Amino acid sequence: LAASESELLAAIAGVGLARINRQSGQAIVLVDDPPDLRFIQSLAWRDGLLALGCRDGLWLWQDGDPEPSKANLPMADDGGVTALAFARDGRLWVGLHGAGVRLYNPRSRTVDPSAAANPQLTNPQVRSLLVDRRSRLWVGTEDGLNRFDPGNGQILQTRHDADSPTSLPANRLPALFEDSEGLIWVGSWTNGVGIYRPDSEAVRLFRRFASEPASLPANPIRALLPEPDGTLWLGVLEQGGLVHFDPQKGVLQRFRHDPDDPTSLPDDRVESLLRRRDGSLWVGTGNAGFARLEDGKFVRYQVGMPGAEGLPGNRIGALYEDHQETLWVGLIDFGLVTRCKGCESFAPLELADDSPVQQVIGRVNQVLRTRDGIIWIAGMPNGLYRYDPRRRWLIRYLHRADDPNSISHDSITMLVEDRRGRLWVGTQGGGLIRVERNSDGEAVGFKAYTRADGLSGDAVGGLLEAPDGALWAATIDSISRLDPQTGQIRSLDASFGEIARGYFLGASAIGADGVYYFGGLRGITALRPELMPPPRPTPPVRITEFYVDNQPSKFALDGSASESQSLELPPGISNISIEFAALEFLAPEALQYEYRLVGLDDQWVKAPANRRFAAFTRLQPGRYEFEVRAQRAGLESGYQQATLALQLLPPWWATPQAYAGYLLGAALLTGVAGMRFRVSRRRDQAAQLAVRMSEERLKFALWGSGDELWDIDLVEQKMHRENVLPGLKISRLTPRSIEDFIDQVHPDDRDASQQNFRAHALGATSHYEAVYRIQDEGGHWRWLLARGRAVHRNEDGRATRIAGTVRDITESKANEDALKRFADELESRVEARTADHRMAIAQLKRTVQELTLTQKQLVESEKMASLGQLVAGVAHEINTPIGIGVTAASHLQHETDRLLDLVDQGRLGKADLQQYTGTARDSAALLMANLSRASDLIRSFKQVAVDQSSEQKRRFGLRNYLDETLLSLLPKLKRTRHQVDIDCPPELQLETYPGALYQIVVNLLMNSLIHGLDGVENGRIWIRAELDGDALLLHYGDNGKGMDESVRARIFDPFFTTKRQEGGSGLGMHLVYNLVTQLLKGSIECRSARGQGVEFLIAMPGVVVEE
Repeated sequence: LAASESELLAAIAGVGLARINRQSGQAIVLVDDPPDLRFIQSLAWRDGLLALGCRDGLWLWQDGDPEPSKANLPMADDGGVTALAFARDGRLWVGLHGAGVRLYNPRSRTVDPSAAANPQLTNPQVRSLLVDRRSRLWVGTEDGLNRFDPGNGQILQTRHDADSPTSLPANRLPALFEDSEGLIWVGSWTNGVGIYRPDSEAVRLFRRFASEPASLPANPIRALLPEPDGTLWLGVLEQGGLVHFDPQKGVLQRFRHDPDDPTSLPDDRVESLLRRRDGSLWVGTGNAGFARLEDGKFVRYQVGMPGAEGLPGNRIGALYEDHQETLWVGLIDFGLVTRCKGCESFAPLELADDSPVQQVIGRVNQVLRTRDGIIWIAGMPNGLYRYDPRRRWLIRYLHRADDPNSISHDSITMLVEDRRGRLWVGTQGGGLIRVERNSDGEAVGFKAYTRADGLSGDAVGGLLEAPDGALWAATIDSISRLDPQTGQIRSLDASFGEIARGYFLGASAIGADGVYYFGGLRGITALRPELMPPPRPTPPVRITEFYVDNQPSKFALDGSASESQSLELPPGISNISIEFAALEFLAPEALQYEYRLVGLDDQWVKAPANRRFAAFTRLQPGRYEFEVRAQRAGLESGYQQATLALQLLPPWWATPQAYAGYLLGAALLTGVAGMRFRVSRRRDQAAQLAVRMSEERLKFALWGSGDELWDIDLVEQKMHRENVLPGLKISRLTPRSIEDFIDQVHPDDRDASQQNFRAHALGATSHYEAVYRIQDEGGHWRWLLARGRAVHRNEDGRATRIAGTVRDITESKANEDALKRFADELESRVEARTADHRMAIAQLKRTVQELTLTQKQLVESEKMASLGQLVAGVAHEINTPIGIGVTAASHLQHETDRLLDLVDQGRLGKADLQQYTGTARDSAALLMANLSRASDLIRSFKQVAVDQSSEQKRRFGLRNYLDETLLSLLPKLKRTRHQVDIDCPPELQLETYPGALYQIVVNLLMNSLIHGLDGVENGRIWIRAELDGDALLLHYGDNGKGMDESVRARIFDPFFTTKRQEGGSGLGMHLVYNLVTQLLKGSIECRSARGQGVEFLIAMPGVVVEE
């Protein structure tokens, strides 16, 4: 076809060339002789010159000529001319069946022989030609697409790639077209149409190609480090190892793990990369520690190896070097350790005793030192940490559902400090967060940017600051640009080409060439922001379909191609649905819709791009105007809007004429009857309004939740559905019966689903619930969760109508499977992990295991809630002698190894032997002194531990037992300035349950420290004991804040606590009450008032008689 404003020229096979009048439709055959002109394969028409491509060559027909004439164009074979396109200068590009293209000059009747007119194509069999608005030639062949620029001679060749969803639809391309926006439409022979945006050259994807040896060894890129020469170091998953990659040349060098080579890469799973200040490259692995690359070989740092002393695990999540050349190592399992410059071992953070948090736990994804000297730590899933090296304070920020000012998510992925000193935090579910800090650098608020604000996804993997101050965030779905000054967000959509969805945390950097690199599941996305085209305008919006009672309407829209339409509906119609769409074919998901029905509700309702419809029920007769508008994401303005004027005609009895008759008849009625009529009408209108509002709320609830509503009539065997789930094959089929729906359920799920439905219909269950699979339009099975309840039952108790909802739970199922796989993998790793310990501390290990066993027995008996204080006391007190003992043993082992080396080399001298004996004597003395200290400490706690693990009563001295109890709480008391006074006769003896008495005293002391003395600088606690006959009177008190009468009255209630948000369980004082009244057969009384401290009076027999 070729067209002008008034007529069409059509090449009709077997007929010839015909002219068709666009107004009348009348066709006239212009030429059908010679016979070759009856089989025209292509034509082009410009400025009065018609070019015809036939099997025997090229024919030209100039306006005014009586008939076409054949051009002198050499032919390569008998396939003829298959495609034609006029260049901007009037010359004609000619596509030949098997000889590529020629540039023909119709004026001089010559062929341009220059190389600029003869591009080398992917295939010489040309099927289509197009000259775009930039004078570039597009050539569709039997084997791919070519874009040729005559100005510089450059040619771009593209072929179909089955692994790329944005590649050509196929390689045989018979049609090309450029639309009004400059988009190129490519028609394939068997696989539909593809759309290409010529100015979308800002994005390039590097991935694996099996046919290209220099391509990536695998697609998932877990770590990325740019070099000054423009190359990249990559951590490649799926056994890819460590790769040195040149974006221009491909893979330069690759390192893999070799079990037989101790200098090879420790593990193929590379998690992090670091170039230190001394120029060395450090590689952190997921299972085998980290290593330093030197001259093609790796120096390993693993648990138990020299140089890695103090390293608690081999699973490395992050590597960082600060301004003092201190190496920070974030682990996947054991938090964070550091090694200062010149140090020989790793150590945890140095924290003050009053630090709010005492350790970094869980996985560490990144470490960042900001300009004010503060260290920020990205934890997963344990929140954001702030470490002040000067105060040795560690603070943790966590999400709290009841605090809108808290951080939006606890899994932190990335940290960036921008040029203005603002801290930005990426999360794995809470979007991108700007941290609001006070003058001391402490976080006081968090501003989150999420998908609702235009971010491409709420799970942020990569985060970069551009030279212009903008932030680039790589999410699970795409890449977004945030302008911190305006808050405007622009995300890359399908029009930019292939975007590797699913970006890994930390795998992002700006290369030396200014290219932004993001590593993801499908490879490396390379982005050149300066080449990004401006946002395309929002396309026009059209109303595409109108439904009455969920069925396509027989009423035609007025002016379906315009922005404003109208429709008049006959009486009796009250339920309508309207479908709408914007004329966007390249990236429809980038559009945002809103609609409203003026006359019913003036509020705009948001609609996602994949749910472009609006439904209204129980409309009253009258005039309405439906308005829908669309806007492209990232644009501050530029709405496109369409309207539909609706008039719902009333029934005959509600027309103005009918109402006039009613008024005439009403004049004959009494005033009472007329008043009753008006009251009744107002009641009906109020009821209709209530029903309409209820249905609107149901509609909004369904739309907000994404659930589908179903209603089954078991008598009629019919099924009605509302808010149908999109993307499912069954949604397109719209089944009307139960059998139609069941046929779409996965065969493995049908029986269970039908059995659950049948059981509820017969009244055997209180509700219906089933999980089953349904195919989507792509042929994939998606998981659905259906819930429902019988609405009506007959006299036999059988259901006649059941209604409910169905929800798509595919993502939840996938998350459950992923979590199960992760748990299984974690369990196998934990079971496979072993640890070797030195013989010098074997006895100490068994002692700690005995204390741990004691802890488990106390917890199982549900009486020893203070076991943590006991274990903490033991661990705190024996930590110092154990640490000194380990250091002495390590030093002695090192000196022994050095002495053995001298013996093996025959260089042992007297001085060396004397030095060794002195060292051995000093080390042995140091070991004996500290191990003796540890033994004494353990012996002092032994009796308390035995009492806690035993329910036997015994005779003991009360004063000595109270002293031992306070000793176990010494670590807690050392952190405060509080004083504890004990007034108890030394000779006072009891025969009772010492474990219960220990529990009572510990719980009372912890209650004072946490509640009563919270905020008190110098507190005082006293314990006074005396005998009254055979009864023991125990007075306990403190001078703390006291409590209100409402708190005092409930202090012994289970689960009552005023510190719920800080971890209080509310069981401590309840356990005290139970032990005193039940086990010890005594009584307890609490006396307190606000600001007057607290006193507990405990009375119990000195000798407990068992029942």
